[in-house]
Amino acid sequence: MSIEIKGLGKEFTQNGQQREVLADVNLTINDGDFISLLGPSGCGKSTLLNIIAGLEGASKGKVLVNNQVVTGPGRDRVVVFQEAALFPWLSVIDNVMFGLKIKGVSKKEAHEMALETLKMVHLSRFTKAYPHELSGGMRQRVAIARALVMNPKYLLMDEPFGALDEQTRLLLHSELQDIWQKTKKTIIFVTHSIYEAVQLSNRVVLMGTRPGRIMKEFSIPYSQPRSKSDPNLAYIEGQIFDELKEEIEKVMREEVDHDYHVAPNNLPWSPDRDMGSHI
Repeated sequence: MSIEIKGLGKEFTQNGQQREVLADVNLTINDGDFISLLGPSGCGKSTLLNIIAGLEGASKGKVLVNNQVVTGPGRDRVVVFQEAALFPWLSVIDNVMFGLKIKGVSKKEAHEMALETLKMVHLSRFTKAYPHELSGGMRQRVAIARALVMNPKYLLMDEPFGALDEQTRLLLHSELQDIWQKTKKTIIFVTHSIYEAVQLSNRVVLMGTRPGRIMKEFSIPYSQPRSKSDPNLAYIEGQIFDELKEEIEKVMREEVDHDYHVAPNNLPWSPDRDMGSHI
C-alpha cells in the first residue's frame, strides 16, 4: 500500500467566509499506479495534489505515505506543474542538475545522472540550450527530466500538458507512457481531459465539485501503448462523460447560463456488445 487519503477535507477563507473545497475524500493509491484525477473546474483536483505533495495542509483528515502522515514536502514526492518554471539563466542540463546539487551530489555524478535522464525524454542533443531556445513541449520535457532525476517514488503532475498544442500533447502522452513503464513509478496526474485520463491511466478517479469529493473510479485494464481509435477506450470515455455530465452542467450554469445543457453520450453501448442478439 502506497498512499492513503482518509476523510480529507479542505476549507479556505474567502472574502471573510469559509469555503469548503474538499469534503470527505477517501482514496488508496497503490505502488506503481498511474492515477488520473479528473473533474470539472473548481472540484479541488490541484488542491488534493498539493496536499499529497505536502505543499498545503488539510483542514480535516490526513494523507499517509507508507503509513507516515504527510506534514510537509518530501524527497519521495516531486511535482511537475503546468508551467515548466525553468531557470532562464541556466542551460537545460544545469536546470536538470540543480536539485541534485542542492542534495549534495557531486558535479560529475550529477552531470551523468542528468544526461541519462535527458536521454529518456529525448533531449540529449539540447543539453547546452537555454529555455528561451526551446519549444513549449521541450521545456516541459526538461521539467519532467528535472523531476525524474531526483528519483522520487511518487511523481505528481498538475495538468503538465494543459498549455501545449494537441500534436505536442499526443507526443508527450506516448513518452510519459514509456517513462511509466520503464521506471514503475507511482504517478498521480491531474487533468480536465477525459481522453487524456483514459489514454494514460490504469485508474481514473472522478471528482465532483463544490465541495470536491470522489464520485466514482474507473479501472482501465488495457495494456500500453493504447490506440486512439480503440473502441473499448471510446466506450469508457463515454461512460465517464455520462458520470461527469451533471457536474459539468452545474459548473457551466453557474459560470455561463442557467439553461446550459450537455448533449448526451453518442456511444451508449459497449463495443463488444453482440449486435446479432435477439434478431
